[in-house]
Amino acid sequence: LDETHVLVEVDLPGPPDQVSVDPDQVIPDADPVNNHWKVPINYRPRLLYNFLDETAFTNDYDKWNVIYGPWVYSAPYPEDWFTRASVLGVRGGVYKLEDFRGGIYGGYRPQFGDIAVGFDAHMFHWPLPKWEVGMNGEVSVGEVSVKNDYNPDRFVTWIRYNIEETASLYLPPREYEDAYIAYQHNWMPDPRHPQPGTVTIDPLTTLGLHYRKDTRVPYWDPETGYWVDGNVALGMPLFGESRWSGLAWGQAAWTTAFPDIMAWWTDARLAVRVGGAVGLPKDARLFPLGGNLWFRGFDVFERQGSCLWLASVEVRLPLKRDTDIDFIDRILRLRNVYIAPFYDVGDVYVDGHSLGPVAHAVGIGLRFDVAFFSFLERATVRLDIAQAVGQHTPVQYWFGLQQPF
Repeated sequence: LDETHVLVEVDLPGPPDQVSVDPDQVIPDADPVNNHWKVPINYRPRLLYNFLDETAFTNDYDKWNVIYGPWVYSAPYPEDWFTRASVLGVRGGVYKLEDFRGGIYGGYRPQFGDIAVGFDAHMFHWPLPKWEVGMNGEVSVGEVSVKNDYNPDRFVTWIRYNIEETASLYLPPREYEDAYIAYQHNWMPDPRHPQPGTVTIDPLTTLGLHYRKDTRVPYWDPETGYWVDGNVALGMPLFGESRWSGLAWGQAAWTTAFPDIMAWWTDARLAVRVGGAVGLPKDARLFPLGGNLWFRGFDVFERQGSCLWLASVEVRLPLKRDTDIDFIDRILRLRNVYIAPFYDVGDVYVDGHSLGPVAHAVGIGLRFDVAFFSFLERATVRLDIAQAVGQHTPVQYWFGLQQPF
């Protein structure tokens, strides 16, 4: 036809099922999916759908991958808008290498004691190579084990600029900036001890900016480094809420190993963290002091206010190194076990008045350094047990992935 196009006529005995260019994939191609007349799809039913099923190492690179099955999810890190809840349920997902990841799901949320349905979508390298966009939404459809009306309906859409990528398959970039719009209904539970004169912003619709930098290495069990995380958000009077609000919060943490002169302690790590939050209106309940990643001696029902501060110190001591215990034919492998005594201190304020006294908590944690599929990925599985000192509150048990700070 011309210097760049050729017309080829082929006589076939019947209509073709597929037409492919370079079916043996010999020629390097930036977009191998478009080499086919009918888009090829790789269907992947899973016995236990987990975070590793949506990675470059577990999917065909030249096809759309459709993944489905029973699903177990636990958020490996806190998001700046809200931390996604753990879910035990079913999921159907779609994955295309360095292009798209998303799905729909439904299941039980242990944190809220309800059944929820939701979706998520994540577009990589859009609108520019170092950018990405995403969204996530969840709706509670019924209470199961807890009857307290703490069943959040949530939605967020965001755009992110990646400054430094990560080697992890499940963690965010080491340094990034993002902007987001979020909606949360039934997002703040009623406090265990209500304070007269406080108000609740519900629903909370926010427009926010966020920055995070994490230099800690290795990412699954840091020996050294620091991370900083800061967020500001404007709450808008939408969807039935008549009040404006403003929120700002952040944390900074530092981890280091002990000097060589300390003998057995050279394998131990010291981690310290400071954090704080401030919001308007001053009489609003905008931040809980307690939680899995904040003051571990309280749950989210204990103290809530418009301003808080927090500090933590934790020592991670090795109990057993290089255990190399395998499970399910090396699908899981336990590498190291640590014990982590810790101390948290903090307070929260409403309208400038402390809800104190200042809260102190001591606790003990277990850290399990786990390898997935022999060498594919590493993560720390965490169990923390904490008790607030001098408070008539129950012992708190926290389970999650990765170190709390």
